[in-house]
Amino acid sequence: MIKYLAIILLFCLSNSGVAQAKDPLKVGDKAPDFILENTLGENVSLKKYLESGPVILTWYSGSWCPYCNIALVELQEYLKEFKELEAQLIAISPQRADSTLTLQQKNELQFTLVSDTDNRVAQKYGLSFKLDSETHQLYEKRISLSKYNGNTEGTLPITATYIIDRKGVIRYAYINENYKQRANPKDILESLKTLQLK
Repeated sequence: MIKYLAIILLFCLSNSGVAQAKDPLKVGDKAPDFILENTLGENVSLKKYLESGPVILTWYSGSWCPYCNIALVELQEYLKEFKELEAQLIAISPQRADSTLTLQQKNELQFTLVSDTDNRVAQKYGLSFKLDSETHQLYEKRISLSKYNGNTEGTLPITATYIIDRKGVIRYAYINENYKQRANPKDILESLKTLQLK
């Protein structure tokens, strides 16, 4: 709890927590394919997942982010309902696999988490942004961001969640430059139900 409060304070001391998106992908756009490693070091292919049904793709900053942890746990609570609609959930962050595995085990998350090293996939989706120098230094001092991400680039993804249909087309897009705001699992569920009727 103390650690989470310290991190929340860190956000408040930085830049109000609002990042700037660079033309993020939207509904109707084709979702770029990717292959990333999960917490066990296995390759996860978006194209392969889409063969089984729609994919919910959500980005989070890392296990150090309390807002991200809350959002992921909320998604876990709806996982059974997502699966009943043949949807699979993939959560992406730039942090290293070892930190992601710890997060998955701690919160008992039963969906796929993958590591997007250097935010390369986030860049393809228009979701990557670079911390300004002052904020980057603050993150390094308070949480050692480079240890989580395995680099000193100081890049993070903005808050975003997509639903991608079997053909690889984005059918739902939630993009918010305020890290405190996340996609509502109920909205995701309703969007999946609508998609199933098409």
